Amino acid sequence: MDSEKITTPQMKIEIPGLIVETSKQSFVPEWFQVQFSNLLNEIIKMHFLESIGIKKEESNQDTKTDSMEENQEYVSFNEDVDLQLFKITGFIKYEEKSQVSIQILIGKGDSIKFSRTYTYEIDGIINVLPEIIENIQDFIKRNASSEFNIDAEVNYKQCLKEVINLLQENTDDDSIEKHFITGMFLAKAGEEEKALENLDYVIKNSANPEMVQDCYKLVLSVKAKKSMKDLDSAQNEVYNGDPAKAVSLIESLIQITPKYTHLHFLLGMALKKSGQLEKSIQAFKNALEIDAEHVLSCRELAEELVSMEKLAEAETMYRKIIQLGQANATDYYNLGMCLKRLGKVKELDEVIEKIKELDVEGKLDSYIFNLFDMGSNFLKDDNEPEKKKSFFGRLFGK
Repeated sequence: MDSEKITTPQMKIEIPGLIVETSKQSFVPEWFQVQFSNLLNEIIKMHFLESIGIKKEESNQDTKTDSMEENQEYVSFNEDVDLQLFKITGFIKYEEKSQVSIQILIGKGDSIKFSRTYTYEIDGIINVLPEIIENIQDFIKRNASSEFNIDAEVNYKQCLKEVINLLQENTDDDSIEKHFITGMFLAKAGEEEKALENLDYVIKNSANPEMVQDCYKLVLSVKAKKSMKDLDSAQNEVYNGDPAKAVSLIESLIQITPKYTHLHFLLGMALKKSGQLEKSIQAFKNALEIDAEHVLSCRELAEELVSMEKLAEAETMYRKIIQLGQANATDYYNLGMCLKRLGKVKELDEVIEKIKELDVEGKLDSYIFNLFDMGSNFLKDDNEPEKKKSFFGRLFGK
């Protein structure tokens, strides 16, 4: 990657380019991770190199670098000492699913003076580029003695067109991941029919349930452009407003994407908060029919089952959460209460141990007494007097 230099009468800016950190776990094909990152680098460089009153100087081949270490260490000390040197570096890192993080580092002289990270879905990164460019400019303006103004506007439609061209020109890749990302960017570009074609291919052929659910979310946004705003409104009503108002709205969204797990979960929450317990149980069960490992639905369903005295079913749900490795201290406490009320007291000591292990802040200390059974080992003394512990010592390990 070439290092670009911008020189004004009183300062110099070096832009080696942001280092790309690809990920095999991402939903984004690795070849596209690299090419998309190259495009982002070019956009950032362009806005500085083409600014009015700035002269572009091509760096020589000795400044090329392919590693993080070289980018971090390359600082030219052979320039006029009166020039203020700013160096723009950083990273483009591919995170889980389709998330991308951009970290911008700005050095003044030979030390880093500015650091900021931006994390978005990959199709939203282009939208934030103007903010990134403006933040770089604002820092330089605050720390330089000369005027420095650039146009941070990004031609969003042109950028989308270039991204889609990158995807369509690679005819060697017919992977699920490519179809997913292509559908995502086509949806952003307003090409609904082509977007749905790619997303439908993923839904029918992907073995990754998380990717399929993300597809349903995208399909919802494509089929009814107002739907995503409606989804936001529904979520606000459920958690911060009147949940009853959200029920009919969520049900209409389910008609558009009936296999989108989050909508069934959200409907369950709206029904639960508006006192419609039987219907909320069915909504959570519907979510689990689509995604049997949806932990939030398992947890909410278990709580509702407990409130309706369906303890055996609730126990099954809590054990499922444990099996999925997602159980917290409260889950174990609720499981313990189910076991006690079902007469399965032999397991309570093990449950209490797990609560002690997970409840590091002791938030459940005042509740844990409810789990005691008179036959609990926590209430028995050791046979040897010198090993006896107080009641609280046995309970809290103190």
